[in-house]
Amino acid sequence: MATVTYGPMIAVTAKPQEPGRRPPPPPISAMTRKAANVARDEKNRKICERVEQWQNFTRTFAEEMSKDFGKTAEYYLHLLLSDMSSAKTARKPNAYNAWSSKILKDANQGIFSLYSIRILLDNPLDLPPGQARRLTDVQKEKKDEYNKLTDEQKQELIAMLEETRKTRKYGSRLSARAKLIDFISSTGKLEELMFGLMSRTGVQGFFCVFKSDPDLPCTPRWYFTTPMINYYLMQTLRRGWDVEKIGALAEAFAVAGCNFMKFLSTAKQRADFLKAEIRDLIQRQLGNDKVRMNYVNFERDFVVKLGIDVVAWAHDKFINPSEISTSLAPLQKLATALKDGTCRFVRLSEAAHRAREAAYTEKVATGAVSVRKEREDKGVPRNKRCRTTTDGEEADDDEEQPAIQAKRRHPAAGKAVSAPKSAEFIESDDDEN
Repeated sequence: MATVTYGPMIAVTAKPQEPGRRPPPPPISAMTRKAANVARDEKNRKICERVEQWQNFTRTFAEEMSKDFGKTAEYYLHLLLSDMSSAKTARKPNAYNAWSSKILKDANQGIFSLYSIRILLDNPLDLPPGQARRLTDVQKEKKDEYNKLTDEQKQELIAMLEETRKTRKYGSRLSARAKLIDFISSTGKLEELMFGLMSRTGVQGFFCVFKSDPDLPCTPRWYFTTPMINYYLMQTLRRGWDVEKIGALAEAFAVAGCNFMKFLSTAKQRADFLKAEIRDLIQRQLGNDKVRMNYVNFERDFVVKLGIDVVAWAHDKFINPSEISTSLAPLQKLATALKDGTCRFVRLSEAAHRAREAAYTEKVATGAVSVRKEREDKGVPRNKRCRTTTDGEEADDDEEQPAIQAKRRHPAAGKAVSAPKSAEFIESDDDEN
């Protein structure tokens, strides 16, 4: 079963609504104004006291979390104020940050336990409580070392920090549990980003995320900014839109490595796929959807007329891919050559184009290249074709045209044919006739 999630159905105002202008308040006496100011000051004083109590409680609670779970109190305050969202653009590392990261790793290198080594894959500083040294303490001890660094050493530290960040961001998760946690966390962030984009710009959309590792215990996950998009697609495409079927097919293809050679079962299916891929690659290189490849008359239609030639065709014969045998080796060789640019279509220079055109004209003149014969009446306006009689002779236009035979009426199907009506009274004169 695929997991389908919809965005909340709320109305987002792009521009705040301006409140209506209120009428000016009635004039008040000086004594009343003084009493109001005193009451306002007293209220602000109480609010400040409550806020200070709130801040003290929050700091105390953050320090307790620091003792229980490690890391600094500022870290948990950041989680509180940022709503535990860390999807932000990372700052570009500088020399001081790179140096601070290095000295902190060196200071905590000797106290890693089995627990901390396991956590090292995600956060090298996430040690058990009370073991990790604080960054500020290490910086105070070794602040003179930073001033002695050369520019080359600073650049090396920056490169090391960037490599470490890339490893944490793009490094593969080793266990199925770590992959599943990352999958759930990342898709949740994607949903937040999509909802935020819809709130800010008003755009709508959806996405589907599915696994490519068969050992990952998760189902395809869909997200729609509004449920009406899914309903509209179901009503419009009817049997063609089914999130369960689409997600299952995409997941099966991804598990197969996104490789049609593994996904297709028979050799003929693989050959047909390669032939279609070759045709698409050729059409893409031509750069014009209206131009159709002519393999038989390629010299005339492409080299002479358009000045386009093919280089390093990776097959024995320059023929239509549909006419190539179903053997996979030559088809794969041709497809690979078209992909990496070994086989390509190039535009000839003016000199080369004139030389090829002259050579083709000479071949036509000598009969080496057969061309279609032209009609004898080319360029002459043609009249209507004359009708021929049954004897094979052309009919004269002045002859009288035969009358058009009237169409015979047929009774409607299923309607009984009634007998002709008889006269109610028969006269003697009618009887004699």
